[in-house]
Amino acid sequence: MQTPLNKSAQAPPLAVGLSEAARLLGISKSLAYKLAASGEIPTIAMGERRKIVPMAAIEKLVAQWDSQ
Repeated sequence: MQTPLNKSAQAPPLAVGLSEAARLLGISKSLAYKLAASGEIPTIAMGERRKIVPMAAIEKLVAQWDSQ
């Protein structure tokens, strides 16, 4: 019999939606959408409307913003 994985033991997501990206970056959702539209926040299109942000891109942005 296998033991179910503990939620805390799960790997972090590889990408998140723009709302979650905004929360992680400490910015408003509207600013996140503007930065995504300008290309400053890289996104991946999931269908026609949904866009996701790779966690690697969020980590890179945090590092860039911290160094400024």
